[in-house]
Amino acid sequence: MLRQVPPIRAGNAMESSAKTLTLVTGGAGFIGSHLVEYLRGLGRRVLIIDDLSTGRRRNVEHLLGDGCRLIQARVSEALRGPEAVLAGVGRV
Repeated sequence: MLRQVPPIRAGNAMESSAKTLTLVTGGAGFIGSHLVEYLRGLGRRVLIIDDLSTGRRRNVEHLLGDGCRLIQARVSEALRGPEAVLAGVGRV
């Protein structure tokens, strides 16, 4: 029998400190880039990991710099150590 997982409240994630680094996978895609723009508007620091297979650097170019960085790589290559990575912003 599967254990029920409580829902994640978006407000909790968005209300944390501006010093907190937020990782957005697929952040150069259509949905991800809008999420990154929203987070930057809140003053959040953002790390984007995207292999640019469907996303485009130009979608986030204006956001890059102080507090926002793009790593062009597959998530599985960029993050060493986790046993599992849950991603798929573009597949919602």
